Amino acid sequence: MQRADRIVAIGLILVSLGVAWKSTELPVGILPKEGPGGGFLPFWLSLGIAVVSLMVLIQSLVSARRDKSSASDAGVFMSREGLGDLLRVGLPGMIMILLIGIISVYFSAALFIFYCLFLVGGHNLRTSVGVSVGVPVVVYYIFEKFLIIPLPKGYAEFLFYWN
Repeated sequence: MQRADRIVAIGLILVSLGVAWKSTELPVGILPKEGPGGGFLPFWLSLGIAVVSLMVLIQSLVSARRDKSSASDAGVFMSREGLGDLLRVGLPGMIMILLIGIISVYFSAALFIFYCLFLVGGHNLRTSVGVSVGVPVVVYYIFEKFLIIPLPKGYAEFLFYWN
């Protein structure tokens, strides 16, 4: 698993540094009377991801040096159970992304969250429904009302303009 940690950490470092570099094309600082520039959030988030990924890489290298005879790193990148877990969440995640343009980011996220909590996580029905409805509602108010950033609504757009 340490090999997988190193590969993913290096990939995330490269991608996040690329995003940080690209985001400098927009204002990264705080603009007077406007607030944060368009590149502020992507720049600092990507640098944070790069730092955390570097910490994972260092931890993986240090633990590999400490334990040279790691049985989990004997040429196997991912176990069957790990692949099953990845597919159990990854495939529905891809389906969620495909559904965004059809049923909106909010409804597709609600379905995905419900699937992860209830079917994969084994949480009770009330918790699963509450979280899968609550999170998209909070995201809606943050993006649509507070930040005034419309997110994709697909064919369900008419449901959002009933007032």
